[in-house]
Amino acid sequence: MHNLDKFSGVLEHPDIAIKMKQGFTLPYYFQTASATEESASSFPLILTLHAMRSNTVVPKARYKEWNVLHPIDCYGYKNEGSFWAAGYPELPLLDAIVELVESHKNKGLFNGEVYISGSSSSGIACVYLANKLNAQA
Repeated sequence: MHNLDKFSGVLEHPDIAIKMKQGFTLPYYFQTASATEESASSFPLILTLHAMRSNTVVPKARYKEWNVLHPIDCYGYKNEGSFWAAGYPELPLLDAIVELVESHKNKGLFNGEVYISGSSSSGIACVYLANKLNAQA
């Protein structure tokens, strides 16, 4: 197993949860839409994937009309991220993200629409997840 010490600030954040898949740990942050006039369940989900070395900070942005799922890749060289491909070719991190999105959808936490955002090293993961989740964009 890898050393999670550098992620202590992230893992101790009250909004961080953990998903396990095939022995891999996937910390993630879920933030519901903050619009007061409508339920968060009436808004889409944006799945945000960080780039290499951007995995030690919890997002601070707040969105009125978006629910946000921000998984954290704590694998790869120096635990700086694995291009979301830890365990390749099985890709358990990406499959764990698919399970998270489907679970949140089944619980009615968003309206079923999924949008994916990523930069740099997360680009291939965005394509994989867009296909798996039938993302809108």
